[in-house]
Amino acid sequence: INQLDSIGEIFGVEPSTIAVAWLLAHPANILPVLGTNSLARIEAISKALEVKLDRQTWFEIYSAALVHLMLQLGGCIPQSINIANMQFVHSISTHLTHQFLPL
Repeated sequence: INQLDSIGEIFGVEPSTIAVAWLLAHPANILPVLGTNSLARIEAISKALEVKLDRQTWFEIYSAALVHLMLQLGGCIPQSINIANMQFVHSISTHLTHQFLPL
């Protein structure tokens, strides 16, 4: 996802590190179990502990992942989901995230 690339550039880490940081910041308190035999991958993954995603950034990744999933499943975003609807859902979800989810 391009979002991971751009956020990774901001933090100076790989997109995979941002993906792990996103999991660690998930409101469901997800604890990912990751495995590798590559020292470079272990170092990249461990940097995720230092990345602190704010709520807005966390939600941007979440939203991008949902759009990506919709494209993978159906080949296109349904016509009933237009930009205005997505912006409204983003606005409401961002508000709820700030209100109820401690990140």
